[in-house]
Amino acid sequence: MLSLRTVCHPSVPGDSVPQDTASLRISDSGEQSAPDDAIAAGVAASEPTTIGGALRGTRAAIAVALVAAILVNAAIVWRSAVSTDRLERQEVELARQARVLRGEAPDLVANGRGYLLTGDPRFLNDFDADRQAAREAVALLRGLVLTPEGSALVERIDRQLEAVIAGVERRIALARDGRLDEARAAILAASAEQRELFASLDDLVEQEEALLRMRFDELGRERLVGLAVGALLLTVVGGLVTRTLSGGQRALETSQRRLTRRVRQAALGADVGAALIRTDSLPDMLQACAVAIVHHLDAAFARVWTLDEQAGVLELRASAGLYTHLDGPHGRVPVGQLKIGLIAEQRRPHLTNAVVGDPRVGDQAWAKREGMVAFAGYPLLVEDRVLGVMALFAGRPLPDDTLDTLESVADAIALGIERKCVEEERARLLAAEQAARGEAEALAAERAAVLSQTTDGVIVVDAEGCPTLVNEVARRIHGVVELGGLADGYSRACRLSTLAGQPHPNDELPLVRAVLRGETVIDAQWRIRRPDGSELIAQGSAAPVLADDGARLGSVLVLRDVTARHELERQKEEFLASASHDLKNPLASIKGIAQIIQRRAAREGGLDPERAIAGLKSIDAATNQIAAQIDRMLDVSRASMGRALDLDRRPTDLVALVRRLVAAQQEATERHRLCVETTETELIGQWDAPRLERALVNLLNNAVKYSPDGGEVRITLAAERDAEGVAWSVLTVRDEGVGIPATELPRIFERFHRSANVRDRIPGTGIGLADVRQTVEQHGGTVMVTSQEGVGSTFTVRLPLGAG
Repeated sequence: MLSLRTVCHPSVPGDSVPQDTASLRISDSGEQSAPDDAIAAGVAASEPTTIGGALRGTRAAIAVALVAAILVNAAIVWRSAVSTDRLERQEVELARQARVLRGEAPDLVANGRGYLLTGDPRFLNDFDADRQAAREAVALLRGLVLTPEGSALVERIDRQLEAVIAGVERRIALARDGRLDEARAAILAASAEQRELFASLDDLVEQEEALLRMRFDELGRERLVGLAVGALLLTVVGGLVTRTLSGGQRALETSQRRLTRRVRQAALGADVGAALIRTDSLPDMLQACAVAIVHHLDAAFARVWTLDEQAGVLELRASAGLYTHLDGPHGRVPVGQLKIGLIAEQRRPHLTNAVVGDPRVGDQAWAKREGMVAFAGYPLLVEDRVLGVMALFAGRPLPDDTLDTLESVADAIALGIERKCVEEERARLLAAEQAARGEAEALAAERAAVLSQTTDGVIVVDAEGCPTLVNEVARRIHGVVELGGLADGYSRACRLSTLAGQPHPNDELPLVRAVLRGETVIDAQWRIRRPDGSELIAQGSAAPVLADDGARLGSVLVLRDVTARHELERQKEEFLASASHDLKNPLASIKGIAQIIQRRAAREGGLDPERAIAGLKSIDAATNQIAAQIDRMLDVSRASMGRALDLDRRPTDLVALVRRLVAAQQEATERHRLCVETTETELIGQWDAPRLERALVNLLNNAVKYSPDGGEVRITLAAERDAEGVAWSVLTVRDEGVGIPATELPRIFERFHRSANVRDRIPGTGIGLADVRQTVEQHGGTVMVTSQEGVGSTFTVRLPLGAG
């Protein structure tokens, strides 16, 4: 087989070369001569026959030394390039297998969960396939790692994968046996094992990448050292040639020129190798290579293009020597056009030592003016992939050994571009990942800030039901720092029950329904008994969180504490029931008295006037009770709407009113002793007597009602003036009853609120004290309370005296 070297001529100044008829250089053996063999043959052929037989052995030794030096350099460069390429492939393959394993592990869990939710046996077939693929990925990873530590990590990954597989198989077995609750509970363990597997994979990839980077650095240093040693050896051999070949001046000069070229070529290889292992950007790296070519080969100028595959254009990235600009007509050369584009398209070098005189060189005047003689252009190839083009113009012919060196340099530059592109892509992906992570962290911080400010509790879980976010309100509602997992764990962490007080079925909890069945639950209610023993009523809505493609990402529960609202509704119902009862009693009395009067009036002899008058008085009293109850209900309604009372102020003696009410209250109880203490004969103010009477009756009734064991109720009346000279009446009602818990005191005057220590023991509506405060404040006064649970309470009412 014949080997060819294509030789062509440039068509435009500086960069591009037109198509021409290729001349061929064919080796005698039919195969392309190895560079080192050609050098050795050239040295032997150039020796003059007049040097003498005594020098032939020395020349042979020198030739062998030269060949050995070249072979050392070539071996070092080739070994470094092959090792670098192999390590890069190994790194890519290891990362790919890690990605495969990261993809198969969630599929294993998802297929097991799919079978758990649907019972469809097709999920088991997919599970078997994913299990086989995951195990094959582990086997491939085992052959890719380079260190004992990496092997240990792969073994750990193997154990963790088998744990995930075993967990899914266990859930499938439980599902087949009908033990669905145990199977769902196993989801949490599978998720934890999966996260451990991912963490080990990340550790493996990070460790192997660090090792490979270290090996890349070692190879670069090895290449530099080898090239330096080769250059030194060539220099030494050159000295031997100079000293030994004292005869044959032309042979000596030829050998010296050849040795000089070898030294400069070796120095070129060293400089290019040093440039390729630097951490500079790709343009800086290529510029250093172009500068080295111009410097060591006396080229007029050298340039390097890289290929933009998407655009199909070669971009000029480096230019040194006569021309250093990167713009102009040759800054972007389409593939297939001009000489540079043809080199990339045909994927073979174009070489010529006859630039001037070639009819296909367009600008002959430029070539003659600049003294251009030779052109060499090489495609930059890695595994038959074109990465770019390297080309140079020279003012003297380029010998074959220089062309061979340039070919080797082109191969090294191609590998350097490949490595740099991989590094830049990795850096770009890392930057993109870091930016995405920063955005995600910012979004998470923003979401956490929003959720921390909302008045509702929010719980977000993943597709397996494991909590991923619980805001502070949700923690306070449940009274715990950490919530349990899906179903049983959540129910155990927060003892949940129905509104009726029965244990809540786990699979009917709103969040569990959203996780397991994908349901949307609106305004469900349940009871939560917190670890401190307190109980509250929660109301919440749950819904699945779906991706754009409909895949279920997780679920969210929004809940709030509605205990106060429930209590308010209960107290309203009690109030309405009490009010209804209070209205029915006088109405029944009115109806009964009216029926009696009707019957007596129908009898012979007519109606007895005295009895008729007594009946009418009873009817009048009953109607007054109904009117008072209706007024009370109207006042409650006005207060709920924030409207002021329409007071009917008239001069009223507070002392006389209190004495009358105390006497009436004393007649209704035998277990309590009510006493009035005052030095005042009268305390007169402009007050609404019926409403004030109702407020005082509420205070007296509470003092008696909330002293179930009896005791003394002491009422004191006094007058005083404040610092501004305003006269006030001061009324206190002190009992020896159950008292009010300290935590309840701030809310004791709220409408429908009742203290926890009497809520289920003593009936009441929760509006009496609210009515007292409303009435007193509407009169311009104040009401305060001091109390100690189990000892008693004291209510103090201050009302302005005088004109009001």
